[in-house]
Amino acid sequence: MSERRTVYVTHPGAVLRRSGERLRVVARKKTVAEVRLRDLQRLVLLGNITLTPAALGSLVDRGVDTV
Repeated sequence: MSERRTVYVTHPGAVLRRSGERLRVVARKKTVAEVRLRDLQRLVLLGNITLTPAALGSLVDRGVDTV
């Protein structure tokens, strides 16, 4: 079992999208990072970052702290 972790998103203009049981960070139409939702404890967004409604709903449902 893997430890839950904190993920920082700093890429300007990035969009966070849910893809199945994963959260993808997309910038300029390319995936730049990906993390399994079950591994995520906290999400820190720095700058102009957009969350899709599906991504936000998944974070809330799983109790992931998002700042």
